[in-house]
Amino acid sequence: MNATPPTPRYNAPDPRPRPASDFGFGPPPAPRSGSVFQPQRQTDGSAADAPAASSLTVRDRLAVHLAWEVVLAFLLVVLVVIFLISNGGTQIGIVISQAGVFGLMATGMAFSLRTGAPNLAVGAIAVFTGGLGGYMIAQGGWNRLLALTVVVVLATLFGVVMGAVAAALSVPAWAITLAGAVAIEMLTQLITDGRVMPVQFLDNYSTLWFLLFLLVSVGGGILWQRDEVRRRLGAARDATDPAKRAGGTAALGMLIGITGSSFLSALGGVALLMRLSGSPGPSGLHMTMVALAAALFGGVSMYGRRAGVAGTTLALLFVTGITTLVAFSGAEQQVTHLIVALFVVLGAGVTRVLEAMSANTSVFLPGYRR
Repeated sequence: MNATPPTPRYNAPDPRPRPASDFGFGPPPAPRSGSVFQPQRQTDGSAADAPAASSLTVRDRLAVHLAWEVVLAFLLVVLVVIFLISNGGTQIGIVISQAGVFGLMATGMAFSLRTGAPNLAVGAIAVFTGGLGGYMIAQGGWNRLLALTVVVVLATLFGVVMGAVAAALSVPAWAITLAGAVAIEMLTQLITDGRVMPVQFLDNYSTLWFLLFLLVSVGGGILWQRDEVRRRLGAARDATDPAKRAGGTAALGMLIGITGSSFLSALGGVALLMRLSGSPGPSGLHMTMVALAAALFGGVSMYGRRAGVAGTTLALLFVTGITTLVAFSGAEQQVTHLIVALFVVLGAGVTRVLEAMSANTSVFLPGYRR
């Protein structure tokens, strides 16, 4: 009796549609159970077994930002050579003097961008500090040190209020700070009646302000490279739902970012008051644009968290040098404003390029050091 040969068994194809990532489209598939990224565990195929999207992180690649800073350093060297050839370097001192003023505002802007809370009131806060400080000294007879200390404290408290509102509502910080800029400028004009207050100082301490700018900008950039600092203060970047409340860590980062940038901008206002020997003009829009141009062109991401070390310093010196050359060539003031606006647009392009070069599809576990 012949035995019946066994019937071959075939695996029926899975009728469910395959994910787009299997064909090379869409996001990469989730890490497989038992891979080097995820410990092996038993699953029942339910949705609860899928890793949460919010728990996945990507690297922040510092090398990309450092490479851009090398390019900025080269551009700055070329600009210095142009200064030396054209006028013997006599205008370099003017650039350093301006950098001490605008640099503190630019550092504040960069810090707020790193925390995902762009502070568009940095120029207005500088106007408030310089204007009210000049008014208190010239009209109120206040001691200079006491008056400047009071206005810096008031400006910082104003930053605390803006940061608290943005964090409590969990809304984009630019909207709150833009409204705050208008409010504090109107308050300054109301108090000073729009008048420029002459205030004489023994020295404008431009070199001291410039060294302070270098210390805070570069030192802060180095501190930002610490993983725990960047992750906690820059947590606002990781929000997956724009309308969802950011949570305690992200809210704290927004509060610290806006408050810290307001404090640095207030110091910039004091430096401006000393440099001009009087209170500044009624609007701080141009100063805000210079600060934004330096931060973005220096490589600080518009999306938050990602940034280099000395990019803001190099970019601020380069932007200030270009505008100084243009101003001494006899161009109208409006031309310098247009150049600063152009640098803001170029800075947006820098953000786009650096973000694309920093893209990393590797998936890491929560707590993995980035």
